[in-house]
Amino acid sequence: MLNPDAMNNEYPLASPTSPRARAMSAYFAEGGLTLDNLSQSLYPEPNDDEQSGEETTPYEQDLPPKEWDGIITIIKKEFPAGPQARSPNLEVEKAKLKQASDVAKKLKKTYYDALFRTLKSGKTFLHHLLSERSAAQCCHHHVLYAILECNPKSIESTIEGNNVHPLCEAIQNLHYGRNNPLVETMILFMEKENPNRELENENGEGKKCIEVAFEALTTQKPFSLFFLRKLVKWATEPMLLNTDNKDEPIPLHLAVVYARGYEDPKNQPELVKCLLDRCEKSLYVKVPAKRFKLRDCEITVPSSCSVYQWHKLTAKQFLANSPGNTNAQHDLKPPRASKNHKEGKTSNENNTSRDDPNSKDIKEDQDSDQRSTSAARQTDSSEKEEQQVDNEKCKSQPPGQLGGAKPTREADRASKLGQRRQEAKKASVEVIRELQLRYLRSTIETPPVDKFNDDDTSQPDESDAKIFFGEDVRNVLLRLDFREHPSGESMKEHEIKKFFKNRRFNKILRYVSLPQASVSLEIVDDAKSKSSPPRYQENRLFYFDWLHSEKGVEKILKVTVDDMEKPHRDEDIEDAIGGMGSLKHSFDVEILEWRKLDLCPKTIKGATPNVRELHLEWSGNNSVLRGWSAIDGLPSLEMLRQIHLTYTTGTGSSRRTQENIREFKERLEKCRLELRQALLSPKASDLQTNNVSTNSVSTNSVSTNSVSTNHVSTNHVSTNHVSTERSIQSYPTIKLFQHEKTTSGAELPPLIPEEDKSAGAPKHRWLKYMEDFVSFIPAIPVDIGDSKLSPFVTNNVTVALIDDGVDVFTNDMEVFSDRILDGASFDRSEDGHSPPEWYSLNGHGTLMAKLILAVCPWANIVPYRVLMRPDKGTGMLRPEPESAAKAIIDAIDRGVDIISMSWSIEGDIDPTKNPGLHRLANVMTEVHGQNHPLMYCAAADDGTSNRGGKKEYPYSCHGAKIFRIGAATDNGQTWLKVTDPTHAHFFFPGVDVPDLKAKFQYQYESFAKDPDTNSGSSIATALAAGLAALILHCTKLGIYYTEKEPLPTESIKLADLMELKTFDKMKEAFNNISTENLTNQRVAYPAQRFERATEAMRNMANEARLTFPGRLEPIAVLIRNTTWRNS
Repeated sequence: MLNPDAMNNEYPLASPTSPRARAMSAYFAEGGLTLDNLSQSLYPEPNDDEQSGEETTPYEQDLPPKEWDGIITIIKKEFPAGPQARSPNLEVEKAKLKQASDVAKKLKKTYYDALFRTLKSGKTFLHHLLSERSAAQCCHHHVLYAILECNPKSIESTIEGNNVHPLCEAIQNLHYGRNNPLVETMILFMEKENPNRELENENGEGKKCIEVAFEALTTQKPFSLFFLRKLVKWATEPMLLNTDNKDEPIPLHLAVVYARGYEDPKNQPELVKCLLDRCEKSLYVKVPAKRFKLRDCEITVPSSCSVYQWHKLTAKQFLANSPGNTNAQHDLKPPRASKNHKEGKTSNENNTSRDDPNSKDIKEDQDSDQRSTSAARQTDSSEKEEQQVDNEKCKSQPPGQLGGAKPTREADRASKLGQRRQEAKKASVEVIRELQLRYLRSTIETPPVDKFNDDDTSQPDESDAKIFFGEDVRNVLLRLDFREHPSGESMKEHEIKKFFKNRRFNKILRYVSLPQASVSLEIVDDAKSKSSPPRYQENRLFYFDWLHSEKGVEKILKVTVDDMEKPHRDEDIEDAIGGMGSLKHSFDVEILEWRKLDLCPKTIKGATPNVRELHLEWSGNNSVLRGWSAIDGLPSLEMLRQIHLTYTTGTGSSRRTQENIREFKERLEKCRLELRQALLSPKASDLQTNNVSTNSVSTNSVSTNSVSTNHVSTNHVSTNHVSTERSIQSYPTIKLFQHEKTTSGAELPPLIPEEDKSAGAPKHRWLKYMEDFVSFIPAIPVDIGDSKLSPFVTNNVTVALIDDGVDVFTNDMEVFSDRILDGASFDRSEDGHSPPEWYSLNGHGTLMAKLILAVCPWANIVPYRVLMRPDKGTGMLRPEPESAAKAIIDAIDRGVDIISMSWSIEGDIDPTKNPGLHRLANVMTEVHGQNHPLMYCAAADDGTSNRGGKKEYPYSCHGAKIFRIGAATDNGQTWLKVTDPTHAHFFFPGVDVPDLKAKFQYQYESFAKDPDTNSGSSIATALAAGLAALILHCTKLGIYYTEKEPLPTESIKLADLMELKTFDKMKEAFNNISTENLTNQRVAYPAQRFERATEAMRNMANEARLTFPGRLEPIAVLIRNTTWRNS
């Protein structure tokens, strides 16, 4: 039931700490009542015979019942002044609550059917109430709650043809000043109905609601961050990512604005955390370069920046816009100043700490009052209440003391403003820390985080982190790594300190990795040591004390320690990173790889209570596994997600070992389930009876701000609700990874859990994105030939593959044997025969064909087999130039759409020295225009220092209209073996690309590396040719959609297809789906655009709407946006 004091701070009862609320609570307590049970007695829960639980069904007639107008009249009559007209008299307030409760009961009893009704168009009484703005503004929250109980679904119901539901409309109307209680009552009702709900988004209404809510942060709409946070918890990932308009900020960008921390310092950090919990990808979305008009000021972003840099920019702008700053802009409303302030004097000065290098730009101006307009308005509201209290005091004072009240009040106000600035600074520090933590965590997580960022294809690493954080960590160390130090060789404390004396460490480190080497400690004078704190007992643990006490490190995400020989004592480990001994500081380690055999679970819990990923060295003893999997062992680690178990073969029977590991996993799952159920049960204290250590429960998991705010009474949030909210992230399923070593110490490939083998992600995310997209793309419809379309549209895309032939009759190619057309062979054997093109000399051409068809399964492959000769320098087989030139001419004559050449030939094109290569170069240069195919060739992979300036062809035909393709690593960087990367047009995946196996699908045996992978720019070239074929195929589908759809949203014509078959237009399309890597080279990254189309088609499939021609709409939109619209 809605608590009457759980409302907006505009109500005196809203703040549990306000004088009036405390007085009312004490008044009711004398009679054995509380505010909460008073509400229950005045406004009980609905009876069983009431139909509030029935399903809402639309009525046939779409005319609003007359009773709706009658209810509106009652509301206006009973509450003419609105619920905000408060009286300081407690008896009056009690009577008003009783009146509201009586009206609510009357409406539910008399007008239940009318309130329950949903019209055919989807309209409900709630829509009707909001259309009567005056009634909505004065409607008491008790009455609104009764209305919602009659038709709970009305909050998210939309009228036909409109994606704005009542909650969204109420938020939109916030600027009218008095709808805030209306919004908050709806949100509280939704939370009570289902605290773990997801916003309805069938027609985009949920996304629209989130957009409107965050738009309030840029206007003068008084929307509480506390309630905004509740909305975010019900949002899905697409609602929090602005995929439709990349030029607008996303919710996270608006939440981190510095001014939000000035207005609500308690809830801003919590809102940021909630946004990142719901949508981790939003961390990687850059703020677009444009001028932003915020509530407090206008900010110009000269170039796109990270969300971290955006927060620092807004902080700088906000602090610069202070009234005391001569350069301040005048779009901020300053607070009312005292006489002393007007004369330039200050009544209260605060000394702020400057020991945080991560917040150096957030300096407090102690000589000026700086507030945003909304912050000033909120302060003015509180001042009115304070003024009334002061007036009461003044009346009781002697006449001679009345004159002294004003200076005291002004001094009080100045002190509060100074405190508020300090709270805003603390909120900013929390936001900065959270952004740092999330980003740095993503650089070491296993598997890496999936990003949503079309400007970056790689898993974020340290170099990316320094770009993300900008100048803040440009010269700051993010890790301490001694892995390369020779094992057993001692290190000296004074040398370590000397080397790092002038080097700064970030407060959050990515990792600390320590070797199997002792440290010679400095000699400490006995006289000084008696008065100083005790030193660490184990010399190798010196690093942790030094990092914290001298370098200011607060948190280490990952700790790796080689501790197999002469291992540390358990208490030393707990002391070093858990703060349980003399060091007194916990580094809150999230990934622990302390390589000590059979590490004690009690030590793990004491040292790392919030560990997320655990690496264990196991001796093979089953009793150790049983101890680890006990309910008070590893399962009680609340945040643990992964366990990596490393053991050595030969320690026992392989069958018995696997049986023990299987039982270990089963015990983990069973205990984990029990702990989750205990957390959700009302008797959560039962965990203690099971000997679960309190250290295993993270104190950071539940913020006190989530159960106590200035807007909602603490009595409103029940213990069960807190447990439900906390359980969302607590005790996740633990994945177990096995790492088996041989007796020689070599590690075998890790054994992946069975559930992960079938769903393993490819090493290159590019392949995964394309695989998902292609799974929804149809072939060209059979009835396309019935329309008056050109054969350019009705025929499949043809790709001429000039290589060493294709093994058409192998099992791998059997599924696509109908895609292999007649080609030609320009090979010749010593006996004068020409080996056929349907066999490959060494499998290279077969692999290229598979890669092309993997990206575009509807392409037709025209195989060419050319004469292959060993390269004089490397011994690799390369095409003979004359043979290759003949194949190219033949392919052009056949009218193919694309020519793929995954090879290069080194040499001089002087016709006297090498006439074949000269002819090949001439053929490449002469091919251009709409009537000639798109051509793709590979870069040489001999390394930049191996060729001595020699040229490779056709790659070096710089005047030719030919795409030069190079290989990229799985993180989007240029492969070091590419000989001439500067002249490449684009880079595609080409390092450790997995082969295609049975049923022409990728088979991934491990996360680390597929056993059958291939590398080279030839791989990248085949993928590039496949992508070009896919774009042409989708363009043909777009033409069909335009012809067949009565009202197409996009129009794709034959002229568009013909233009796209030119070099310049296809290059433009590739540019639009590429990004720059660290060496400023274009890397193909179609994830964002293709993923958007994939999601749209997936939704169609879920809704059984994959029918022609409508199913082709996302494809047509994709082609238009990729090739002709730069969005």
